[in-house]
Amino acid sequence: MQEGTGKRVLIVSDDRAEIDTTCRMLHGQDLQVCAVSSVEAVLPTAREFRPDAVLLDVKVEGQSTTYLARALRKEPMFVGSILIAVTTDEDDECRRRLAGAGFDHMLTRPLAAADLLAAITSR
Repeated sequence: MQEGTGKRVLIVSDDRAEIDTTCRMLHGQDLQVCAVSSVEAVLPTAREFRPDAVLLDVKVEGQSTTYLARALRKEPMFVGSILIAVTTDEDDECRRRLAGAGFDHMLTRPLAAADLLAAITSR
C-alpha cells in the first residue's frame, strides 16, 4: 500500500504487472493506494479501506466487474465512491453496460496517467 494523505484508491486486477504499473503512475500524487488481485478480496478490503475511487480491471478473473460495481453501489458507504472501469474494449455497447452497472468512468488500456488522475479526482 502506498501512503499518502489524499484520496484513497483501490486497484482491482489479477495482473500483478498492471497493478505495479498503475501504482507507479499514481506514485507521488499524495494518494493512499491499496491493491487486491482477487475478486473475493474486493468487498472486504473496500469495507476496511473505504476507497474514494475504485479502479476495476474489466477482465479480472472470477465474478464479473459489473457484479462488483453493483455490489459496491448497494452499500451506503460506497455510494459516493468513483468507480472506474479499465478495459481494452472501446465499443459503445461495453460503455453502456458499464455505465448501467454504476461505473462513473471507463478508461482504455494503455492507461494515460493524466486520464487516470482526472477520473480519480473527478469529485
